[in-house]
Amino acid sequence: MPIRPRYRRVSALQRQFFNREGLLALYDEELRDITDRLRILNVVGVGGIGKSRLLQELRDRTPDTCRTARLDLQLPTLRQQEDALAVLRTEFGAQGVRFDRFDIAYAVLWQRVHPQLQMDRKNTPFAEDSEVLSKILDEAMGVPVFGTAAGLVRLTGRAVANRRRRQRIETDPTLQELDGLSNAELGHAVSYLFAEELRQSAEERPYVLFVDAYEAMLTTPLPGGRGYGSDVWLRDLLGQLHGGLTVLASREPLSWAAYDKDWEAVIRTTRIDGLPMPASLAPRVPAGPAGAGPGCGQARHPVPRTRHQARRRPPSLAGRCPSSPGPTDVQAAVGAAAWVRVGCL
Repeated sequence: MPIRPRYRRVSALQRQFFNREGLLALYDEELRDITDRLRILNVVGVGGIGKSRLLQELRDRTPDTCRTARLDLQLPTLRQQEDALAVLRTEFGAQGVRFDRFDIAYAVLWQRVHPQLQMDRKNTPFAEDSEVLSKILDEAMGVPVFGTAAGLVRLTGRAVANRRRRQRIETDPTLQELDGLSNAELGHAVSYLFAEELRQSAEERPYVLFVDAYEAMLTTPLPGGRGYGSDVWLRDLLGQLHGGLTVLASREPLSWAAYDKDWEAVIRTTRIDGLPMPASLAPRVPAGPAGAGPGCGQARHPVPRTRHQARRRPPSLAGRCPSSPGPTDVQAAVGAAAWVRVGCL
């Protein structure tokens, strides 16, 4: 077998979408039932069955009345809390969500890790995207604030004209506690404020968060469904996302009930299997540049994990090319979070 670029192996994302009516109906049902309660739809299937393509189809069919964002854990950088929050903040922020308190807390975390750097529009994460944070930095006029929450909140009184918005920041109890927190506790507070901002925005417009390739977070699971703790921040974040729906794709069902029994009432699990024969024999559209993708007779199969699965290798789910944020947006968000990550592990 000749050596081929990996780009050819993701051709399922460029194929026509088939079948899955039952799961699509289940997703529509979950959308109709979105309330202020916590909900997670866990899509389970073997590797290569088409979970990523399915998540993209679900996002495409989500009505405009809902905000959407996607977190792809196949990218190693997005398995870090600070990088993931930066990307999600960028996606949701572009759809009108205000992250005033989160941006201030993230700036405090950034300055805690880099006290030698001056807080300005050039260095501070989200300074250009956050109306409140940009006004605070302009009010500071280049004077070092040393990233203390008290200093940033104090500048809010002069930088923000909207009284209600200003009082919301000045009276926030979490912002008032940031200066006394350790780096680890500060990271938890940043996640909490992100979830709070998203929850409040959901009162006027709900949201759907898509999380792909969860298994990448747990390379070596422990007996009983537990892991080494690499997914602790993700469980903590998703456990606070009220007012929306999280769709999470994984190879095995989430076993978070091993940590807390309350997860059983939150997670709804659905499995996807191979396509019926007529769909699996449908023509494939080559992926990538002309002639780069597989031919019409070539199908992509999931990697079997057991001998039984090897005997019944299901054909791949077919689909279209996804519409997702451009690489520039993601790279900018990850670049901002890279400033923070070093000192928060």
